[in-house]
Amino acid sequence: MKVAPVKEFKAHATQYLRGGETRAVLITRRGKLVGFSIPVEDQASLPWTCAGRSFRRSPSGSPQ
Repeated sequence: MKVAPVKEFKAHATQYLRGGETRAVLITRRGKLVGFSIPVEDQASLPWTCAGRSFRRSPSGSPQ
């Protein structure tokens, strides 16, 4: 699972979830949102790659 910090989720949630195809799993700690992860089967359709715990737009990636 790719995991990204909350600020990335808030900034890009509409891009990830706009098509309704991507399922993001929210990660909470003590009731606070700390991140989210995207199932492997949905990662291929995203124009993002994962570096550490954050998402970065891949150079050749474009939203589909």
